Amino acid sequence: MNLNNYTIKSQEALQQAQLITQTYGNQFIENEHILKAIFEVDKNVIPFILNKLNINVALLNKILDKLYNDKVILDHGVVVAKELAHVLSGGDTTIDKILSEDDLYKLELDAFMKLIETRETQDRIKYTL
Repeated sequence: MNLNNYTIKSQEALQQAQLITQTYGNQFIENEHILKAIFEVDKNVIPFILNKLNINVALLNKILDKLYNDKVILDHGVVVAKELAHVLSGGDTTIDKILSEDDLYKLELDAFMKLIETRETQDRIKYTL
């Protein structure tokens, strides 16, 4: 993963996620760490979007804190987080390349297909359903 391919805000979020991971004594950066870091790095955009979706931001933050404190976060989250980071960074591209909606769709589809083949992802889907 080349951090130079990320925007400044994305780099800040990843650095914050690492700090959060260390603060809670977790061994790996999980999806939950990244989400909490995004909240902390940009206090306007994510809450604005979540409020538009009628999601209680304060409750979501409490849930995230509980996940960290209870150390509920699982190892498979690392695999999912890596795929998510790959998609969010635009895949194997350079920072000066503009990606189309189709490019992003392909990245998402590739990540989904890779994850859906794993037993852990299948188990998570079954549990959720």
